[in-house]
Amino acid sequence: MKTVRFTLLMLCLSSFGLLQAQLEKGNIIKYNLSGLAVKYHAVQFERVISPKQSLALTLGFSPSTSLPFKDRLIELYGNDVQARTAIESTSFQKFTLTTEYRLYLSGKAPQGFYLAPFARYSKMTMSQNYSFVDSDNTTHNPLISGKFTGFGGGVLMGAQWAMGKSVVVDLWLAGPFIGTQKATFNGVNDKRIINTAGLEADIEAVDIPLWNLEASVSNQTVNGASRAVMDVNLTGPFVGVRMLGLAVGIRL
Repeated sequence: MKTVRFTLLMLCLSSFGLLQAQLEKGNIIKYNLSGLAVKYHAVQFERVISPKQSLALTLGFSPSTSLPFKDRLIELYGNDVQARTAIESTSFQKFTLTTEYRLYLSGKAPQGFYLAPFARYSKMTMSQNYSFVDSDNTTHNPLISGKFTGFGGGVLMGAQWAMGKSVVVDLWLAGPFIGTQKATFNGVNDKRIINTAGLEADIEAVDIPLWNLEASVSNQTVNGASRAVMDVNLTGPFVGVRMLGLAVGIRL
């Protein structure tokens, strides 16, 4: 009986050691090549936890940059002076943190077709010159600063292949997600605004489907100088799709 128990123990330990050896080879560091088109950099660490499953963590960021497809936007809206000013002056920074649980439906992790439920946190800061005309025909161009924060979840579909012993190619097909998002915008105009109520109404008249928008514009005097302060709050859905993309990685 002792011999049988000893044999079973050795088999279990051997199996566990073999599994550990396989899992250690399932650590992957990947870089998102497709994000380069929009100046978005993302690095993912994937860890295999069983023959069919893995966990992944992705950090992504966009440095201070202009609007994606800026030239195309100018072509579409460049005849509107106010829109052109906003497009040309906008710069933003973006940070994302995404966690995934991957289930490999074919092959053996980390290879094959997979489904990956995920959660994503996103934060974006931006600034732009907002141009508007007051009731006395004076044009103002205050600098507006904004911050977006959002959290949501979805499911990603993709496939991953090994290219030799060390290189991995990860192709994701689509990953729709939904959640909640809020944003705040603040700006200071160096002169008083005559028609504050009219400016508030113009801002709140911007139609963003499913979003709630509230604006506040007030004149203030600080150290003897008059100025106008603008505050805008938005809340709405955090909706998007992780589009077709490609990453290349190294197995560790």
